[in-house]
This record gives sequence, structure tokens and C-alpha cells, in this order.
Amino acid sequence: MDQALAKPHYFKILDSLELLRGCCAEAWEEVTGLLTTCVFVQSTSLRSSSVPSTFGAIYISPKHDWVIPNYIDLLVHESSHYSLYIKSKLAKFLNNPTQLAKSPLRDDRRPLIAVLHAVYVLVRVSFVLKRWIELDYPNRDVASELYEQYRLKAKHGLTVLHDTGEWTVDGVELLRNFDKSVGSITDY
Repeated sequence: MDQALAKPHYFKILDSLELLRGCCAEAWEEVTGLLTTCVFVQSTSLRSSSVPSTFGAIYISPKHDWVIPNYIDLLVHESSHYSLYIKSKLAKFLNNPTQLAKSPLRDDRRPLIAVLHAVYVLVRVSFVLKRWIELDYPNRDVASELYEQYRLKAKHGLTVLHDTGEWTVDGVELLRNFDKSVGSITDY
């Protein structure tokens, strides 16, 4: 992305980080601890991405109408992928990670490990957006709209994980944490 076009988005990222610190210190610590580089790209098909081979970097194709909750969403989303990536290197969660199942974020069936990633991300982003709304932070309407979408998708994904996953001991503990977290963001 052209540097002049990226500059306002860079400042929105900085503003987002500052507001995230006040809204949800735990999420701020994770985001600032895991993310080291933000690459702005121009793309019609990409919203954001993170790749283990460039650990710490996120790729964002910002839209001109984005407000702070949109950036918060992406920062927490991509850092959550890295967080679960690290956890997955330390523990095995599923005995059937390649089994295909309906993903809450995609139309096609995905390996269960991808569904696990989706739910992990959705739960964490929903939690932060709920806090944002409760604290009556700026652009509450945008945060509310995103929150409603994500909490329903998290609920759906959790049902898929319960119905399809063959869990290890570590996976059962992760699933238990999901259940608690989803219980705090929805009436599951």
C-alpha cells in the first residue's frame, strides 16, 4: 500500500492499541506481546491475515470507513491465531484434527483444527467487543454489530466442536475454557 494511504491507518492502529489497553488490559498485553509488524496491503479479497512463517506480522487491507472497533477486531483476531499456534506447539488438543466439519467463518467444510482456530478467535474477539460495549467506548454501534455476528458464530462453532471433536486431556481443558467464555458472551 502506498505510504501516504497507509499513514492514517497506522495512526488508527496506535489509537486502537491505546483504547484496547483501557478496555481490556489482558487483550492489550497479548496483542502487544505477539504482534510486531503490521503490513498494510491493498486487496479486495483480504481483510486481514497472519501466517506462522512470518510470526508476529499481520497483514491488513484497511477500508476507508473503518473505525477503531474494526481495528480492535483485527488486532485481537490475528493475535489470537498466534496465541493458539503457540499453544498448539506445546499441547495436542484434538485426536481428529483433520476431520472435516462446518466452520463458523467459512462456507466450506474445514479441518477440525481450523474450526478450533475459528472458535478461539471468535470467543476472544467477542469478549473484547462485549467489554467495549459495556464501557460505552467510541463507535459502540459498530462494536455491537460485530459482537452480535461473532457471538452467534462462536456459539455455532462450539456446538460443532462438542459434536465432532475427539479431545485429548489438554483439549478437554481448552473446551471447558471455551464453554466458560462463551457462557460469558452469550446465553449458550
